[in-house]
Amino acid sequence: MSNTKIDSKNWQKIKTELQPSHIFKKDKSSAVIVSGILVGLMTTILSISFAVLVFGKAIPDALSIGIGMALFSNVVLHICSAFASSGEGVVSHVQSLPPPIQAAMLSSLMSMLPLSMSLDNRTTVAVFAILFSAIFTGGVLFLFGWLKLGRLVRLLPLPVISGFLASVGFALVLGGIATMTSVSVTIASLPQFFSLALIYKWLPGMILAVVLWIITARIKHELTFPTILVIAVVLFYAVYFVLGMSPSDMMKGNLLLGPFAFNQLWTPSYMYINQIHTVDWTLIMGHIGLIATIPLVCFIGGLLMLSAIEFSTGVEGNPNVELKMLGASNFISGILGGGFVGYPSTTFTVMQYKLGAKTRLAGILSAIVPIVVLIIGTSFLGYIPRFAVGGLLIYFGYQFIDHWVVKQSSHSTKPDIAIMAAIVLTSLWFGFVASIGVGIFAAAAFFLFKYSQTSVFRYVSTGASLRSRVTRNEMHEEWLAVNADRISIFGLQGYIFFGTAHNLHEEIMNHVTNASQQPLDCVILDFRHVTGIDTSVVQSFHKLYLQLNRKDITLIFAQMPPKYQGLMQKIGLSKDEAIKGFAEFANIDEALEWREDYLLEISNLPLYETRSLLAVCTAHFKDAAKAEILLQYLTRIELAPGTKIVQQNTVADNLFFLESGRLSTYKEIENLPPIRLQTMVDNTIVGEIGFYLGELRTATVIADKPSIVYCLTLDALAKMEREHPLVAIALHRLIVEKTATRVNHVFKSVKGFM
Repeated sequence: MSNTKIDSKNWQKIKTELQPSHIFKKDKSSAVIVSGILVGLMTTILSISFAVLVFGKAIPDALSIGIGMALFSNVVLHICSAFASSGEGVVSHVQSLPPPIQAAMLSSLMSMLPLSMSLDNRTTVAVFAILFSAIFTGGVLFLFGWLKLGRLVRLLPLPVISGFLASVGFALVLGGIATMTSVSVTIASLPQFFSLALIYKWLPGMILAVVLWIITARIKHELTFPTILVIAVVLFYAVYFVLGMSPSDMMKGNLLLGPFAFNQLWTPSYMYINQIHTVDWTLIMGHIGLIATIPLVCFIGGLLMLSAIEFSTGVEGNPNVELKMLGASNFISGILGGGFVGYPSTTFTVMQYKLGAKTRLAGILSAIVPIVVLIIGTSFLGYIPRFAVGGLLIYFGYQFIDHWVVKQSSHSTKPDIAIMAAIVLTSLWFGFVASIGVGIFAAAAFFLFKYSQTSVFRYVSTGASLRSRVTRNEMHEEWLAVNADRISIFGLQGYIFFGTAHNLHEEIMNHVTNASQQPLDCVILDFRHVTGIDTSVVQSFHKLYLQLNRKDITLIFAQMPPKYQGLMQKIGLSKDEAIKGFAEFANIDEALEWREDYLLEISNLPLYETRSLLAVCTAHFKDAAKAEILLQYLTRIELAPGTKIVQQNTVADNLFFLESGRLSTYKEIENLPPIRLQTMVDNTIVGEIGFYLGELRTATVIADKPSIVYCLTLDALAKMEREHPLVAIALHRLIVEKTATRVNHVFKSVKGFM
């Protein structure tokens, strides 16, 4: 389905869900209001925490500006998801995956600025860097949605996804500790965190994270989370008031977010336009590697959240439409002055559904809370304890660690755990950009390893089990049943590359050198189910040819894809040239027929003499008189090569007995070459199925060489049944036995593939 059709269908659905009669339902109004306020309150608290993570270390004097940007981003994300999400009631907000990357980018950028640069100019650089990251992320996500890449996340190996998201979890935990102590967590600084001067700063936040983790896991109520936060903050102030510390003392001790250098929380982006000349864009673009990881984690995190929402609510969303909505909302946020990146939330979407607020109005109402905070300004934000912000970051960080490391490791293999550990350790020691490289390498290595473990063989058979579609005389059939296992057949499948080529070569050569079987005549490789061949594999096939040729074993390719035949020609394996010990055919049936004919030709079988139809019927009836009577009802016909005796889709009013020669049946398909179904030699019956069932012919029958057939019509059969019923009964038995023999031949051919 085209993007235009999908968008049109989605917008029609949204327009219906935004009708006043739909969103203003009286029986749901209270639930919608409560849900909107709760979601707005909690996402506001979270966005403040993420703003502290991003600005708190890089440029703490501009923290109030960062908080304002995060709050405004929440407003945009709430409203955009309410008006444009593919699922009704889906909540989007500033999420926890992007902030650690934005924090790393901003910290690195600020460290490169000259110390003499004024706070205003440093703030301008920081604002433009964050805005650019949101605009870039929005554009990339929209492009992903437009290109219909929404299902691509399912192709990423789980260990790689786990490693990426666990890395973000560790960054959130470390960022939470740094937020509370104002000291970066490094190996060198670890001893400091166990000094009394820092323990009293990070320990309350750690306790808060543990309490949140334990209680929210046991009490599944929407008020649990904010209640714990309120109690924690009240206890914090109570303890410090008992200790005789005033709020101003707490601020001096860096226990609170305040004081702020700027009284204004948020400034529209156009207010910074006249300062754009002060920004060194080469410095910002020098961090494009970090910035480019933001849309990647949003792509993974956003689509994983969307899948979880579908699973939890039963409401199916369109991942490509959702990607375009996310791209547009983050782009708008960046353009207008937000800059903090977000995507759908499983937690808050499910909470709205549980409260009965399955409506887009709840998302609109949730934007009111951050708007109110923006209007009030910094007057109360400075009194938010740092331990509460740090505890939230640790709590959300450990959620990622628990889900993507602890729980995944319990049922992961050692290689999977090694991949996750490599990505996490790389991100901690060398940063997110390096971890992306490790992740891409790990994904490729993971795919190659897993795919190389998949068998390249769809089936393995011999010529005795898998026969050509040529129905031969009894003597040849019996001989081939015993001796055709000298034909070894390997049905290949999937994509053949260097990782599977070695196994293919070893398996074939082990089979060739098996002392318990007859010496092989040929090896047939059936490429019918092969989806691709790597160029590095060509030499492996050439090596196989040389080894087989030294053992006088012919290598045969069947149904080699035309686009890979050129690769084989480069090593001298071409169907257009006579090459000793090599042949190539259009399909497996032709290859089998050619080699069966060859084995019969070099066998010591006595010359087969064709028997007349009279002799065959006499032997079958054990009564020459009945055979002679039968022939009186048949018409003898001599056929030249190419004569068509049965036409597909015509009335089946006769059948034929092949006395000598050779006939082939073909399935005719419009605009395609005819497909050979079977080739028959003497003493075979043709056309009996349609003849007995009274149906149209299902195939066309053509003489391959000069042949003699006897024709029995429906009228002649009816006359025989009246005049010589015993002969007719004997004929029916003959036809049943011949048909059963042919069906058994087909069954053996099919069984060879199983």
